Amino acid sequence: MRAVAQRPLDRLALPRAGGGHADLDPALAAELIRACYDSDIDVGFSEELVFDHGTMVPLHFLRPENDLPVVPIFINTLAAPQPPPRRALALGRAIRPILRASPKRIGVIATGGMSHDPGERNHGVILEDFDRRFLAEMARGDLARLQSYTVADMLTAGAGAIELLSWVALAAVLERFTGEALAYEPVKAWATGIGVMVLHETRNA
Repeated sequence: MRAVAQRPLDRLALPRAGGGHADLDPALAAELIRACYDSDIDVGFSEELVFDHGTMVPLHFLRPENDLPVVPIFINTLAAPQPPPRRALALGRAIRPILRASPKRIGVIATGGMSHDPGERNHGVILEDFDRRFLAEMARGDLARLQSYTVADMLTAGAGAIELLSWVALAAVLERFTGEALAYEPVKAWATGIGVMVLHETRNA
């Protein structure tokens, strides 16, 4: 299993009532894959994949019209060994020049749960301190601190907390930024910490 997978085809099936498809941008996806190879990051791509809740829920609320092309990038957070945060930073840095040089207006979105341990020994346990500390580090744009995390550090907040690797990759795409936590709630009914942030790029910092 590769640590990172991308989707370079034209359309992707949507797992929702009525079906449908998401339009993709295979040319941009191919550029990102080449950029990763040039940075010694081995990525794979899939030709059979259906979006799950981690992708569909944000896309639904951000663009319910589903009329913009997307390039999904998935980081292995399910099966050991998962990549460490420093590799997620390397991924973000590898694709940053392509996104910066593109004439297209590109939004970069990171999804993934905070502290949660779905179906595991500590299911239902939410580490609010961990979540709030991570949000504060993201808000400061503290790449050094994000890089210092290990997989074991993240797993202390539950098996699902490793999904924060996508947040770390996004931080590296921007490189210089400040963040603002729009909301945080330890949602007991969902057995997970839920956080939402917006990152403001500061190119001249």
